[in-house]
Amino acid sequence: MRTIKTYILISMTVLALSATGWAEVHKALKGTWVLDVDATVKQMKASPGFNDQARKRFTEIVKRMSQVLFEFTNDSLVLSIGETMRTLPVASKNNQANVSVFEGKAGEKPFTLSVSVANETNINFRSSLNNDLDLCLWKRRDVSEGAALSAVTRSILPEFSWETLPLYMHIRKADVFSNQELQFLSEFPLITLEKTTGSKSFGSTDAGTIEIAKRIKALNPKAKVLFYRNVICHYGGYTFNEQIDSIPNWFLVGKDGQPSMVRDRIKAYDTTNPALRDWWVSNAKKVCDSPYIDGLFIDGSVKALMRSYMLRQLPDGKKKATIEGYHAMIAQTREALGPNKLMFANIIRAHHFEHGGLEYMDKLDGSYLENFLSPNPDTVAKGIDTAQKAARMGKIISMTLSIGETTVSEGVDEVRLKNDDSNYGSREIIDFNIALFLVCAEKYSYLYIKDGYSAETRRGICESSVWMKALPEYKKPLGPPKGPAKRDGYIYTREFEHVSVWLDIENRKGEVTWKN
Repeated sequence: MRTIKTYILISMTVLALSATGWAEVHKALKGTWVLDVDATVKQMKASPGFNDQARKRFTEIVKRMSQVLFEFTNDSLVLSIGETMRTLPVASKNNQANVSVFEGKAGEKPFTLSVSVANETNINFRSSLNNDLDLCLWKRRDVSEGAALSAVTRSILPEFSWETLPLYMHIRKADVFSNQELQFLSEFPLITLEKTTGSKSFGSTDAGTIEIAKRIKALNPKAKVLFYRNVICHYGGYTFNEQIDSIPNWFLVGKDGQPSMVRDRIKAYDTTNPALRDWWVSNAKKVCDSPYIDGLFIDGSVKALMRSYMLRQLPDGKKKATIEGYHAMIAQTREALGPNKLMFANIIRAHHFEHGGLEYMDKLDGSYLENFLSPNPDTVAKGIDTAQKAARMGKIISMTLSIGETTVSEGVDEVRLKNDDSNYGSREIIDFNIALFLVCAEKYSYLYIKDGYSAETRRGICESSVWMKALPEYKKPLGPPKGPAKRDGYIYTREFEHVSVWLDIENRKGEVTWKN
């Protein structure tokens, strides 16, 4: 018998719910459920399948299952083991009086999960993959046992609504933001304050980020603010950078002795060094411990994980070792931040990873998307599929789409070449970007149409032509989706309560029809 821990972890990591239909969770299931140990023990001992082999592992199985929590909300199932949580949207195949059947996939293998009301007190789960859950009975969590999982889960997530287009903000400014700018920022549910934020006015990026976050939350306490850190590039401006020279061999050195491995001018962290990892994690945690910071934005993951990046410049075997070090540092960071802080990364990238980055998201709450488009429509389709799967797994998605002219640096980073002074670019670009987002979007998906991330002014002109400006579409009623997007070749369509979407990724065309 496979352990319940193995089954649940596989489900939480790779589940991609099918798009066969949507339905609300049955009202009898809503709430948080924990293992009913007494009822489960009684049922297990009475079962013909409770043989000598099962008896030997009985204590271990019950102990592991006791760590699992299930919570049903209106439209999702939340699974939790200790500090690890995953939210799974509901794809309902059947919803009878006392049985709800959900469809999903473990890898590429489809399965069903049936949840039945066993009696007045208990519910039971049965999976088509195996019988691990058959004899387990679950009871509603008593409030006296601790704070409800729903309170923890929902308190760390950004606000979300289908009322209008859900928006994201990603910005930096070394000087202090004006009151007008702070008011503008506070209207976004999810905000990443990039490197250099507040560094000129408050002495460092970490101090500046905390101070700007404090001012945003004074205007909107519900806004979620993320602290930016790069997992590979050593950027200046942080107070804790003073400590790093006391760590021997903290940066990568090329075969030829080159000490600045990123763009020949920036040092790169050597993640094989445990002392470097401890320094990185402890200082990220220190900033995130601030009550004004809601989590961590991790940049540079694609560089860290791409097997080809720096491969030729580094000594033999070093790149593989740094990838292993990256995974260790991410696991360490997740443990350090705990369940009440968001951990976000720039990780979904269809043209760099076999599974588009999904294979690296088990410890992350969400992904930022950039450099999403490709000349190859099949790559774009893979990106759409990856984003849809991540969103349906309950991951937060922030999709950034450009309106100005851009290029790609080092095969990874999207770099702006010039602003489009026409204030959000052409109608064709706007419609295409909005249509692309709406084809991918699920609950906790957010859009940022941009021409860069800097709100700095040079000679009286802001580096971003769209900063402090909003499209009229941002105020129009959207309404919830009527179902997932439908695909026919390179054409996608999707219906929302107030909007019809048509997208052609081969010809880069999009139509967004606002019904009201």
